[in-house]
Amino acid sequence: MKLVLITAVAEYKESVCDLFKEAGIDAYSSSDIDGHKDLPEVLLSSNWFSGGTQAGMDSMLYFSFAQKEKVGKLLGAVRQFNAEKAGHNPLHAAVVPIEEYV
Repeated sequence: MKLVLITAVAEYKESVCDLFKEAGIDAYSSSDIDGHKDLPEVLLSSNWFSGGTQAGMDSMLYFSFAQKEKVGKLLGAVRQFNAEKAGHNPLHAAVVPIEEYV
């Protein structure tokens, strides 16, 4: 059993849901979050993620407890998505091993 976490800008919501489905992970949770990136003043105006200000960017956090094989499929799909579509705002994924659960 693994815990997989994905963060994404809000515009990728439908795509991320599709990635979970393609990996065979039918149960997952999501939450609205604000993404922040501290940049020098010079870069703020030209950086899409920052929106030209220090304010947060509408983002999403997704997480699921899933079998190792399904998590592997999901990570492969995330890599492919990032290579083909993500541009300056790639999906970020992390996997945490679960030692015990109830």
